[in-house]
Amino acid sequence: MPTLIFSYFSTPNHSCKAIISRLFTFLITNCFFYLFLLYQIVCFMLLSMFFLRGKKKRAEEDRTYKYSIKGERPSSIMVF
Repeated sequence: MPTLIFSYFSTPNHSCKAIISRLFTFLITNCFFYLFLLYQIVCFMLLSMFFLRGKKKRAEEDRTYKYSIKGERPSSIMVF
């Protein structure tokens, strides 16, 4: 990997301006890639939390419904 980066920046055009501009484009494209990756991870976490919360709520409603049919309701309902 370091040889790839070195070969990318050491071009026949050895002017400082060209090397700096290539360095900035390389860093900017990598930053956008990693920001997009981070955005996807955060969206996945938020969606999974939303669906898990709905699943917990439905499970709690199912348990209370079952207990109300039997007529016996426990003092505390534990939801895992």
